[in-house]
Amino acid sequence: MTTSTPPCSTGVTAAPVFEDSSVNQVTVFGDWHQNTSFALQQLLYSQDDGSDTFFHVGDFGLWDLNSQFIKAVDHRLSRIDKQLWFIDGNHENFNIINSLPRDEYGRGFVSDHILHIPRSFSWIWGDLKFLGLGGAISVDKEFRQEGFDWFPEEQVTEDDVNKTVSAGHVDVLLTHDAPGLVWDSPVSGVPDYVLKESELTRDRIKQVIAHTEPSLNVHGHHHKSYASSFLGCKVVGLDCDRFAFTSQDTSVHLDRNRFVVPCDRSGFQKIVGN
Repeated sequence: MTTSTPPCSTGVTAAPVFEDSSVNQVTVFGDWHQNTSFALQQLLYSQDDGSDTFFHVGDFGLWDLNSQFIKAVDHRLSRIDKQLWFIDGNHENFNIINSLPRDEYGRGFVSDHILHIPRSFSWIWGDLKFLGLGGAISVDKEFRQEGFDWFPEEQVTEDDVNKTVSAGHVDVLLTHDAPGLVWDSPVSGVPDYVLKESELTRDRIKQVIAHTEPSLNVHGHHHKSYASSFLGCKVVGLDCDRFAFTSQDTSVHLDRNRFVVPCDRSGFQKIVGN
């Protein structure tokens, strides 16, 4: 692992950039919603897939640092000697996220094996430059209590966008929300102002893609496994922690909740179609 510190035009030393050239592959997961059983199934299913590390694109399930979910996931990760990095979704406790101890790169430590990646954080794994941008709008926020199970920090702001695009060109953009509509029709019963806030978030992710020009964007939030494209960027959506009725269904659901990214240039070009 090496680090570099980019120059800062204000004269203030910028945070060093995290680099780990030894990472050959990363597995990216979609929403788990603090579902301990599903998370452990997924980690067991993915532990021998050749990935050096794991990444989660939000709604991971950070509600309590001492929850059974966090303890179980951390224990499994320690057993297989892997880390899981995650960006925030819209269903997380932002009071906890904002109080996490952070290292010189800005990574927040839930444990030695579970790390929160702040918005606009960029880093290098293998040959690729990654960029994280968490956040999305909760369409059910009118039924939630602010400061308990809903937090205004969930929203992707214009400031988030400005900081994120300052990363310059990246290869992989990891977001919670999508850069466009995922379902053919909006969720029924959602107030118009919430739908407009959701559309604004998607527009801001579009701005980030337009400025950083990634070849791949992987996201969660919409609980749908699909592949599309936007401005030449391959967009991959991941499904969530769905209950399976048979062992065959289990593997199908687990595959829809994960996407493997090779971190060498040639392997990466094969999955993005370049």
